[in-house]
Amino acid sequence: MSLIWLILGAATLGAIWGLVYWNTKRKQRFTKPQFSGLLLSIFVGLFAVAWSISSILEDEIQAAAMGIMIFGGTAVILFFLSLRLEQFKSSISKSRGIKIAENNEIS
Repeated sequence: MSLIWLILGAATLGAIWGLVYWNTKRKQRFTKPQFSGLLLSIFVGLFAVAWSISSILEDEIQAAAMGIMIFGGTAVILFFLSLRLEQFKSSISKSRGIKIAENNEIS
């Protein structure tokens, strides 16, 4: 069981490290709401994996499947909504003729 927690900790570190690396290599960096949403989706996704592994170890296969469906689906939806947040905000500002300040980027 401790090996599973070690692997989940390494996966968490790797996911956050990958997200920060991806942010530094992009032309336009993530905004604070985007970065927060992506971090939240990583944690919800890893929670789905932890839920499923612990449910399988307790011989609760249906609970594992429902955990992947509910928590994993939520993580995927949060991930794509966070990536589309910048396009949504810019399309609203273009339609209203409002210029949004770009000072809330994460450097």
